[in-house]
Amino acid sequence: MCNLRRNPDIKESCSSATNQIEDACKETDKSQKSKSVHIANNLLINLIEDEDLMDRFRLWEAERSKHAMFRSMMIYLHRVETVLQFVSGTRNASLDLHLQAREELNKIFFSMDRI
Repeated sequence: MCNLRRNPDIKESCSSATNQIEDACKETDKSQKSKSVHIANNLLINLIEDEDLMDRFRLWEAERSKHAMFRSMMIYLHRVETVLQFVSGTRNASLDLHLQAREELNKIFFSMDRI
C-alpha cells in the first residue's frame, strides 16, 4: 500500500505545493511568474525540509528495504542523484558540491572495477 494513502496530510501538502508550482509556471507575466515560482519553490523546499516528513520517509524506506527490487531501485536512484549533483556543481561552479559528488562518483566507479 502506498505511503501517501496512509498519510493523507502529507499527500495534501505535497499536492498543494506542486499545484502551486504548476500554476506559477503557467503565468504569462514574466515579473509575476518569477515571484510566483520563487514563492512556490520555497513552499516546496520547506515541505521537504520538514523533519517529520523526512523521519516518515526514512521509516518507509527502512520498511521497504527488505525487498531486493526496492533496494536495487534505491541504489539506482542514489546513483542518478549523485550524477545530477555532479552536473549541478559543475554548471553552477560550486566547488564544494562538485568535489562531494566527485567523491561519491569515485566510490561508484571503483566499486564496479571500472577505471
